[in-house]
Amino acid sequence: MKNELQAWIIVPCFNEEKRLDIGAFQEYIFSHKEVGFCFVDDGSHDGTYGIIRKAASCFPKQVTTKRLLQNSGKGEAIRTGINHVLATQKASRYLGYWDADLATPLEEIDSLLDTLKDGRPYLVASGSRITRMGASIQRTFLRYADGKLFSFLASVVLGLRFRDTQCGAKLFERTLAERVFQKPFLSSWAFDVEIFARIRSLYGKENTRKIVCEVPLHSWKEVPGSKITFSSQLLMLFDLLRISLHYRPFLRKARKTGVPGSWS
Repeated sequence: MKNELQAWIIVPCFNEEKRLDIGAFQEYIFSHKEVGFCFVDDGSHDGTYGIIRKAASCFPKQVTTKRLLQNSGKGEAIRTGINHVLATQKASRYLGYWDADLATPLEEIDSLLDTLKDGRPYLVASGSRITRMGASIQRTFLRYADGKLFSFLASVVLGLRFRDTQCGAKLFERTLAERVFQKPFLSSWAFDVEIFARIRSLYGKENTRKIVCEVPLHSWKEVPGSKITFSSQLLMLFDLLRISLHYRPFLRKARKTGVPGSWS
């Protein structure tokens, strides 16, 4: 069996020196030789870059880093990491991203990978924080209510029903990632929704329903120190409006047959 990395996970980091649990990443890397991590320092002002560089030196085959000199936002940090991996890791079949605070445990990567590898036509596995029996989803009521409202508005914009667009745990098949992450995002705060808008404009509404799978998480825990504030929530709503106005022509023209579209 070839010792090739099947998947690369982008981890965007901004001032995560005190929150980054590098030990958890090391433990996962030890037991999962087929998964690599690309840590992207998004213009941090603390010791974040030194921490991720040390991890890369300990695991040169499974960890790589990128550094943005200025804070560019989570979406651009992820896009930078995705394109870096696409250019340097030609054998990897899946790419995705994961929140640095590990609100979603790394073990959930296995569930998302299994979803894409089980022979079904899925090209996207998106973590979903659905409260259900047998799962431990720990969110404050306010965070839960905000998420439900935002998912409803995002579903209206996309014309597709999503239970959770904003979970920071997603995996993509390589060919799709090459197309979706090629150009910079219009939005800074609602880039997850913009990803789905691009997918729908490329593949059409019906095909998007077939290739995107929301995967219920077994565990998720709200981590103190979240960068989501009231002002950022307002910016997310503004970004939703921008996405709606910008992508509406492409969403309307996208063919159900999956003929590739484009946007500018």
